[in-house]
Amino acid sequence: MKKMRKIVITLALLIALPLAAQAMNHEGMNHAGMKGMEGMKMSADMIMLPQVVVDGVAATAHLKDVSKAMSKMGMEQTHHLMVMFVNQTTGEAIDSGSVAVRVIKSSGAKSEPVRLMPMEGQFGADVTLSGGKMYTLEVGSKLVDGKKRQFKFMYHPK
Repeated sequence: MKKMRKIVITLALLIALPLAAQAMNHEGMNHAGMKGMEGMKMSADMIMLPQVVVDGVAATAHLKDVSKAMSKMGMEQTHHLMVMFVNQTTGEAIDSGSVAVRVIKSSGAKSEPVRLMPMEGQFGADVTLSGGKMYTLEVGSKLVDGKKRQFKFMYHPK
C-alpha cells in the first residue's frame, strides 16, 4: 500500500512539473514598468532541488537564475524560488497558507525571511544567492491545515 502511494505521488509530481513550468511563465502578467523581465521566463536552466517531506507534506522546489534581468532593474536578487506542496496522503496540491524562506550561507550568515507569494498552485519569491559556496534554503510554512512545518533545501552553485 505504501509503495503504491509513493508511485502515485511520484506520478502526480511528474505530471505537475510541466504545470509548474507553466506557472513560472510571467508573460501573461500585466505589470507596468516591468520592462526587461524577459529573463524571468521558464527555460531549460531551471535548477530542481531534491524533494523534502515533513509531516505528510512533500515540498518540491526549483530555482531559476534571474540575476541579469534583476541587475538591469537595479535589484540585487539573483534567483527566483518556486515551491510546490503536495499532501502525501491524498496526492493533492496544497496551494494556500503562509510560506517564507530564509537563506543561510555556508558561512552561517542568515538573510531576513522573505515571504513567498501564492502563484498558480505554488509559492514563489526572488532571493539573493551570491557570495557563497553552499546555501540552505529554510522554507517555513503554515499551510491550510494550520500545522507549522520547516523544509530545508540545499543548493550548491556550480
